[in-house]
Amino acid sequence: MTTSEPLASKPAEPDRSRLFWAAAAVIVGLQILLGLIAFPPGLRIGPIPAVAAVTILSGVVVLGASLTGLFLAASRSWTAGRAALWLAGGIAVQAGSVLALGFLKPAGPVVVLLQGAAQGGLLVWCAGLGALIALLFRDRNLIVP
Repeated sequence: MTTSEPLASKPAEPDRSRLFWAAAAVIVGLQILLGLIAFPPGLRIGPIPAVAAVTILSGVVVLGASLTGLFLAASRSWTAGRAALWLAGGIAVQAGSVLALGFLKPAGPVVVLLQGAAQGGLLVWCAGLGALIALLFRDRNLIVP
């Protein structure tokens, strides 16, 4: 049985966490764009209604951007303070947006902007929570699914 070299002694990968913000921007931008576009009811893309095609495509893009963003955020060198800041900031943005939607009852583009902000906040606090959980593990060779 051989023992592998600990992860801490391997060369560090480049910090790609800035691309996290690009993934978050894709999610927020798509949320805003889809909230402002209206499709005529009879519009079809081939045999598929346009609304159904766009819904499926946007779902794939949002899921892909979310997973990519979280993967990129994980490449960052995290500290407990930074992770807690991301967690608190993301919760504040998401909760603030949801509360503003519920209590202020805005109309028009403001609704779409608040929904986009809530989606961005969700991604940020998920990254912060994931980093905090990862920092709790003492065994750095453990791969968490």
